[in-house]
Amino acid sequence: MATKLSEWTKLSHRRPTPMPHCSGEIMFADFWYSVVGERLDADDIVDIGILPARCEIVDWYAWCEADVGNITLTAGILAGEIGDDVSVRVLGTELFSAASIDTGETSIVRGALVTGLKIAASESDRSIGLEVGTDIEVGAGKIIHLGVWYRMNAGE
Repeated sequence: MATKLSEWTKLSHRRPTPMPHCSGEIMFADFWYSVVGERLDADDIVDIGILPARCEIVDWYAWCEADVGNITLTAGILAGEIGDDVSVRVLGTELFSAASIDTGETSIVRGALVTGLKIAASESDRSIGLEVGTDIEVGAGKIIHLGVWYRMNAGE
């Protein structure tokens, strides 16, 4: 098992994650991971995006570009430091728990687990991770997307 890093979680040259500026403001981020240069094994975890501090998720979906095969997807909060690809990290199942994506039909899988809506805001940025249930071989255009809407929560 390896932890792979997306463009949003690499320690160098990190893409900026959109950040809301006031309580209740909703932002959207289309986090993605490309399987063009390196194979993605079934037990690999992708540190795909960042849930900013003081934010809570309000909606999410996943889809794939190109045909990566019929896969299952698990996604949620990824324990540990953002961008840490050395330590063993634990992936939550708050967003998806073995959700099926039939990429032959280019389907979009919408969030259906209420647990995603119950992720409490935190005082620090946190990783959002994903794991696929099937090996994905290297190939042109093979990209996994996780779209996330989130809002700033000023507290109760």
